[in-house]
Amino acid sequence: MTEIIRKAGDEQYLPSVNELITAKDNSGVEKFNALTLQQQLEMVLGSSGRERVELMYLSDRFKSLVGAMPAPEILFTFEEVGMDVALPIIAATNHDQFTFLTDMLCWQKEEVSPEAIIEWLAILVECGEEKVQQWLAKVEPEWFILILKNLVTIYKCDEEGEPPDIPDADYLYTIDGMYYFDFLDSHAIDPLQTILSIFRDEDPDGFRGIMEAAIWTDIRETELYAAHFRQSRLSEWGFPELDEAMSIYQYFNPAERKTVVQELENGLSEWTDLSEASSYPIKLNEQQGFLAACIKLVDDGKRMARFSQELVLLANKVQVADEMAKIGALENIRLASKKAMGYVTLGLAGLSNVDPLKASELIGRVHTERLFQVGFSQVQDLKRAARKIARKLSLKKHPERMNQIPSPDREILKGLLKRQSKYFVHDQPAPKVGYIDFHEPEQIKNCWRALKNIAKIEFAKP
Repeated sequence: MTEIIRKAGDEQYLPSVNELITAKDNSGVEKFNALTLQQQLEMVLGSSGRERVELMYLSDRFKSLVGAMPAPEILFTFEEVGMDVALPIIAATNHDQFTFLTDMLCWQKEEVSPEAIIEWLAILVECGEEKVQQWLAKVEPEWFILILKNLVTIYKCDEEGEPPDIPDADYLYTIDGMYYFDFLDSHAIDPLQTILSIFRDEDPDGFRGIMEAAIWTDIRETELYAAHFRQSRLSEWGFPELDEAMSIYQYFNPAERKTVVQELENGLSEWTDLSEASSYPIKLNEQQGFLAACIKLVDDGKRMARFSQELVLLANKVQVADEMAKIGALENIRLASKKAMGYVTLGLAGLSNVDPLKASELIGRVHTERLFQVGFSQVQDLKRAARKIARKLSLKKHPERMNQIPSPDREILKGLLKRQSKYFVHDQPAPKVGYIDFHEPEQIKNCWRALKNIAKIEFAKP
């Protein structure tokens, strides 16, 4: 981020994003293109939404700028501004970037989504014939076959060259009089016809090979194969398999939490270069509360860069571990980022006795995932205490007792007893009242106070 670059001691003046995109003459274009490609990239990654897109369109090295962006950043931009605005960016992506977008947008957990595939193929066609040709030249055969198996039924002419007789087919499409396509969804007709036509013209032998494979290959076997290689690619971007992602929810007892600081003192949390890690804008400078107070005290740009990058990887793991239906979707990114930062905040507070100065010394030195685990462990302590109280009060046997607990202690107890414990916000105006993920040390304190109050209640014996 630009803020981090400045904080690290970069003395060179960089014009602001607003200064560049609001210039009434051509000065914005000239100033932006006077920067190196790396400086342009840093400014782009430090912005978001339409500002980011408008900034990118100023560049006379637009394709190189797009190619230098981490693929998750392109996804984030696409999710923020929509296809109409982001189409030129998608058209300029390289094969690896485009494949990442495909992996993120065309699957629901471990299964492909035919509707999403159709939308994505329509975007591919909108990018132009050259983009389609580039895709066809490098696409994995198994992925192309899986697309066909989900969108069409393919028939072949008989030995005498006669077309197949399919009474139930409303429309059979053929390019060469040998292979006939019965579309399973009418929305797939236009984009897939365009792609198949280009494929047949560019590579007749490859076309026949894919069609034969699509006729005879088992769809489940193909999907398993494609899912395996998709997961391998996503792991490189910080989206691990479920078992690995679940490790973020490891519980540390109070004694084990002390070893986190001991690791720091023993030099076990040394800096690791994460410059190639995936990233998207986590606006650290927009944080409030305890985390914001800690960040203000960090004067080391390298540590802040590490903290930011590790937070992104942590948020990716949260998306996988919480089994969000569509990882990479903008709303899921926001939810996962908020949860990751919230538990990290609790970890910093817990290890520093809620001292911002002490906590700031942990940022970028203690692994962010470890901070998350310490924060999660504090919430688990509350959950265990809440369950103990629920058993003591026999709430399963006497559910009416829950309603006898005064508010907001009652709602706080209910939140702690949820499958994933939540904090009940009661001291804010509507619509902010409700259950949220923990993100401030004061919330932990409030929950302990509520549990202490509930433990004192004496219910009449039935």
